[in-house]
Amino acid sequence: MLDRTPSNLDTAAEATLRAIGIASGHYSARALHLVADLGLADLIGSDHVSCSQLAATAGVDERALLRILRMLAPHDVFVEAEDQLFTLGLVGHALRSGGPFDAATAVRMLARSGMWAAADNLAESVRSGAPTLESRRNKPLYQADAPDRADRLAAAMAAFSAGLHERVATDWDFSSASLVVDVGGSTGLLLESVLRANSHLGGLLFDRPPTADLAERRLAAVGLADRCRVIGGDFFHAVPAGGDVYVLAHVVLDWGDSDAVRILANIRHVLGPQGRLLIIEPISGEAGSELHAGMFDAILMTATWGGCRSRQEHGELLARAGLTLRSVTPLGRIASLIEAVVAD
Repeated sequence: MLDRTPSNLDTAAEATLRAIGIASGHYSARALHLVADLGLADLIGSDHVSCSQLAATAGVDERALLRILRMLAPHDVFVEAEDQLFTLGLVGHALRSGGPFDAATAVRMLARSGMWAAADNLAESVRSGAPTLESRRNKPLYQADAPDRADRLAAAMAAFSAGLHERVATDWDFSSASLVVDVGGSTGLLLESVLRANSHLGGLLFDRPPTADLAERRLAAVGLADRCRVIGGDFFHAVPAGGDVYVLAHVVLDWGDSDAVRILANIRHVLGPQGRLLIIEPISGEAGSELHAGMFDAILMTATWGGCRSRQEHGELLARAGLTLRSVTPLGRIASLIEAVVAD
């Protein structure tokens, strides 16, 4: 018989409201996408702006906008300082242009119709084990065909890795290394952080040609052209030799087991006896990173053949490629660093 004591009913009511909150989360997500599309964070900036003024500038209905602003206030996107007078909360500031991490671009990427269609077909992915988005595109999600798409994808992935690059640069000991090769290194944000924190290092960034072109321009613009080379290519065919530390950041999780082993085996082919491979990504089942890994894994399940793997699964993949998992270092709540070496 149901326990209807006040304490039990309070607990049940709280749990029910939490369930409803999760189930209605798509409204919060859509509202945040709208905020990013309208550029509301840039329109408010560091000021206090009335809803009427903001609506007039953005070209939207004032009453409807007020409802959106108040809906997102509990999520720290906006703060209502006075009646209908708003400033940005912590999350809102992250959506501003020119910040250290391009959160708005990541939000816009997640708002694309294909991503919503993939989420709508989550049940299909659960039943079949296949990614609905990648199946419909007939090509990998991360295969950027044009420079503009490569640029957007790189910016979005940088936001997903917010704060991670600096942790890698300082938490792992690069003192004995001379050349770091970032395989699938996007536009070079991680490699830039590593090189700036370790003045003795040289770098080599390897990625598909559209992204490699962007990386070369960006690294030159930040003054690292003399310390870092950029090579375009395909890590399924081969990776550049000569490095004593190789990095795969948010790469292995994008691919199914057989493709992941191909990438790892190509690195094993050029990795010397004293070389190190660093895999940086969320690990399934690791304490402290469950929320981020779970969210990322759900996206990957519908969008790619990859996913967040456990420590044991990483070890098994590495072994198939002739490598041995040596250690795992947590990097805050969004990722861990797996160090691998050539198998005996």
